[in-house]
Amino acid sequence: MKQLNDLILRTLVTQLDDQSIDIDRLLSSVGLSRSTLVQDDFTLSADVFGQLLENMVGQTGDERLGLKLGFRTPLSMLGSLGGLYQSSATLADMLTAMQRYISWLDGINTYHWEEDGEHVHIITASDPAWQAAYPMAARQMIEHNIGFSLRHKREYLGQQVIPLALAIPYPKIGPVDLVETYFNCPVQFDYPYLQITLSRALLSSPVPSANERALRVYELELAPFLQDSSSLYWQVKRTLEQQHNLAKPTLESVAHQFSQSPRSFQRRLQREGLSFQSILDEVRLELATYYELTSPRMLKAELADLLGFSDSASLNRFLRRTRR
Repeated sequence: MKQLNDLILRTLVTQLDDQSIDIDRLLSSVGLSRSTLVQDDFTLSADVFGQLLENMVGQTGDERLGLKLGFRTPLSMLGSLGGLYQSSATLADMLTAMQRYISWLDGINTYHWEEDGEHVHIITASDPAWQAAYPMAARQMIEHNIGFSLRHKREYLGQQVIPLALAIPYPKIGPVDLVETYFNCPVQFDYPYLQITLSRALLSSPVPSANERALRVYELELAPFLQDSSSLYWQVKRTLEQQHNLAKPTLESVAHQFSQSPRSFQRRLQREGLSFQSILDEVRLELATYYELTSPRMLKAELADLLGFSDSASLNRFLRRTRR
């Protein structure tokens, strides 16, 4: 079942509170309540969210509410993904991170970007089955993404981000559509998907808050949500991360988790073009970076022991080698 991060719904509820909408009635229409949203085991399915947005439009009578809310949605809705964007080096890196990790936040829409001469196109497309089942909900998400996408890029880059053109998958409403009014650029209607066109020169724009160490921490947090997280590489990496919390992982201990002998497991890795030591080193480096950032007072000897090194000198040699 497709899902969304519950951050999306909690943020929406906060915004709708400011719109004088009966939130409790809206939530109860899909079997939810405010208390449900703060439960640790709460998950937001695509079907529940679709029906809620359909009911929201029915209750307000405003089918362009998503477009209007996009300008005001707080950046906190992005959660760890926002931290990843904020820590990236350039807009191009931000867009690459979006394409790679967006499923952590939004499991309904697909996102990608492509270069075209002097332009860069940022593309969002709804899942066809979900769009067919919840057409008004899909419109809210797609149109919300226009203002929110441009706004968070402007905030993270610290400069104006003005669209050169837009294309939306909906017909024009009235002599001058609200999208034309809000963005003052050429708009193509009835397009197959949402496309925001920017100047290609923006791709190299630096992110003032770029931080490579913080970036690694966010990548570590979001890695399990990558689309290829079922691959052997990610299974081994997750196992190493889990074992580091309890003991010092070894080839033998990881092979045991996969119900294989160390020799058979090593051959399996080699068939996939993988190296146990390389994955272990990657996990150690990410954890070292994480603890240096979040626990700056931790002694090097303590960190060395935590990561499975004999002493702080061995850890220092490892960090010099892997950070070159």
